[in-house]
Amino acid sequence: MHLKSINNFFNKHRIFLITSHIEPDGDSIGCQLAMAIQLEKIKKIVFIINPEPVPKKYRFLHRWKNISTEKPEYNIIIDAAIFLDVGDTKRVSWLFDFVKEKNIPILNIDHHASNTQYGNINYVDTEASSTSECIFDIFKALGMTINKEICECIATGIITDTGRFSFKNTSDKTFRICAELACCGVDFYSLSNSIYNKRSFESIRLLSSVLSTIKVFERIAFVRLTQKMLKESGANEEDSEGFVNFVLSIGNIKAAVFFREKSNGEIRVSLRAKEENIDVNKIASFFAGGGHPRAAGFRSLKNMEELEKELLIEFQKIELHGKP
Repeated sequence: MHLKSINNFFNKHRIFLITSHIEPDGDSIGCQLAMAIQLEKIKKIVFIINPEPVPKKYRFLHRWKNISTEKPEYNIIIDAAIFLDVGDTKRVSWLFDFVKEKNIPILNIDHHASNTQYGNINYVDTEASSTSECIFDIFKALGMTINKEICECIATGIITDTGRFSFKNTSDKTFRICAELACCGVDFYSLSNSIYNKRSFESIRLLSSVLSTIKVFERIAFVRLTQKMLKESGANEEDSEGFVNFVLSIGNIKAAVFFREKSNGEIRVSLRAKEENIDVNKIASFFAGGGHPRAAGFRSLKNMEELEKELLIEFQKIELHGKP
């Protein structure tokens, strides 16, 4: 899958820009750091620039401070860009415009079915559990040595994007890769503890407020997070990562919708499903978003009540006809 082209891309260029999507998660952070460390090992110059800062829960990774959110000087020299875990260029905000304006070639590595194939080289493996798994495959196929630090970054991406190996994207291959990572020295207990067992009191207080808003229609659960809740709890928006999965864990629920109000009035919508006949990627695509069949999202300027009604209709269409 374009491995020769990727190898040539690495060898041809010297100065790289690495980026990933808004609302960074464990996979986006992990795969970016893994790629940067690997490129630096082969004497490349690397800038990691993201549209939003690294969430606190991932700041245990040694080189997280290498990820900047500052716009580079316009006259900066960059030979090539690597977009990781980015299904659509809208997800990198101003960075795509910056790259295109300077005519910088793009290597697009991703695992989202909704990927728009925007790169000069596109490595999109929808069977992979995560983009971190894609990165592992590329490094191995190209005969690159993977050290413990790279392995920890890749493991972070896999653990988070598989929901600690509980999501349907977890495969036998995923476990084989993790066995290799463990042999390289990755302590999965310590890693999981750093990611999942460090919530703040403010985060738990916010979770309580969010769960108090739950409404269920036809086994589809809706919850919401408002700016008022954030202010009252003292939490940050990043503290809400994973909240939607609490809702999905309710026994008879088949899908969950999480509305998050941004300070500019925009609503970010996370969709999750646990039944085979509900493809939330198709629903998100209808609203100009995307993702995976069991986990997707989109953004909207409509209010939550209006979105709730529209989403119920689209869920019904998906179940009846397989498409919105």
